[in-house]
Amino acid sequence: MSLLIGLAGAIGVGFLLTLEVKSWGALGSEAGGSCGGTHSRPCPHGTTWMISVGFVSLLVVVPIALVGIGMSRTRAVGWVVALVCVVGGVFPGLSVFNWAHGASLRTLWAAPPDRPIGVEALGSWQSGSLVMRARFDEVSAYDVATGNKAWTYTILSPEVLCAMSRTVEGGIGLIGHAAENQPCTHITAVDLASGRGLWDKVLPGAELSPSVYADVVAVSRETAVLQTEKSLQGFTLREGVRRWQQKSADMCHFDKVIAGGDQVVVVVDCAGHSPTIRGIDAATGKTRWESPAVSGNGSANIGLLSAAPAVVYVQEAGLRGADTVTIFDASGRASEPIQVDDGRRQLDTDTLRFTAAPIYRFFVQDGLLITQALADGKNLVIAYGLADARERWSTRVAGVHAMQVEAGRVIYLDSSTMSPSLRSMSLRDGKETYLGVTSFSWVTDDLTLYLTGGRYAFVAQSANASYQHPLAVVKAN
Repeated sequence: MSLLIGLAGAIGVGFLLTLEVKSWGALGSEAGGSCGGTHSRPCPHGTTWMISVGFVSLLVVVPIALVGIGMSRTRAVGWVVALVCVVGGVFPGLSVFNWAHGASLRTLWAAPPDRPIGVEALGSWQSGSLVMRARFDEVSAYDVATGNKAWTYTILSPEVLCAMSRTVEGGIGLIGHAAENQPCTHITAVDLASGRGLWDKVLPGAELSPSVYADVVAVSRETAVLQTEKSLQGFTLREGVRRWQQKSADMCHFDKVIAGGDQVVVVVDCAGHSPTIRGIDAATGKTRWESPAVSGNGSANIGLLSAAPAVVYVQEAGLRGADTVTIFDASGRASEPIQVDDGRRQLDTDTLRFTAAPIYRFFVQDGLLITQALADGKNLVIAYGLADARERWSTRVAGVHAMQVEAGRVIYLDSSTMSPSLRSMSLRDGKETYLGVTSFSWVTDDLTLYLTGGRYAFVAQSANASYQHPLAVVKAN
């Protein structure tokens, strides 16, 4: 009987030692050896209880194994069998560790570091199985499944990239290019399947900014939209044939434009008046609605967050100016404004670099507006109803490196440890699910996340060291 007790204890020793070794290994590789308590990083998933329970249990199980085998009549054979039992305990230990810790997401491939090191991306796109990263001198497309470079669109010297459409439609994206520090006059439609330029337009330089500027070109379902201060033009997406044009009124100018679905949204600024938001039919160029961006007659900085429906960030001037996010319905009726800082939490309205095609952490999906916020030093993901702008749910998170949405869920890469974890949230109630830990050692705060074919593609704005990669793809084992 004592031998059986000792052998059971030996199995327990193997089981618990496996939990300890694997948990401490995860602590070292994922959190740098310290976490929790006064440390800024939480502990790797599941390791807190495995380390503590494993250590305490070993204090009990080791003596049981030693005493049980030592008191048996066949001690010599018992020690040999006990060693086998310890090894046998490793396998259930691995199973429990993998269950508690969660999946490890392996890096399928990573693009070589930028040359020269330090060149920053100005924007990125996804089209089908390809992900594209744009620099000042080129746009490169990678096959998400293989990592092979599908094509490179080279911007001929002395011109540099100065504009991008924030999104793509029908496998086509728009880029702007011109000589450095000159107005962004040349617009090219790029076929994203082949990397071939489809058509070019030249805009009047007097009506354009001389620096890299976001939201001056856009694409909708069938229309390419080009904006200058004095005109807004719609062209057929693939052929580049002009479909319509709007000209700004006297003492007015167009400021920013985005498009999506069948709608174009543009900011209109007029001297002596507060800015307005105009919704335009993308196919015909006819104005559907126009609504004031601010109450009263004040000025404001406007950020366009979504085109369909129109979602607008308004930063009013002056000490009494309010910072709000407003949702406009199909007729241009404005929702109750969502306060960016209501004293309880502050919405993240910052653009995440990528100068030509900046990333806002505002997403429209399944009738919700999803965004990130900060409350009492803690990070939140919050969902608002598009119909009434009321908060539906909020979920506390460790931090966010990158975020994306798809039907039914939010996917985000947390910023909790050296090896960030990928997590998802249900759009129905904000309930979180752990997807697995990555093996990243190159993560920066400026990442775009794309989802395709069960793979997660991360595009970095910068790769400033030889071990950092501009683009990488991970997948669950």
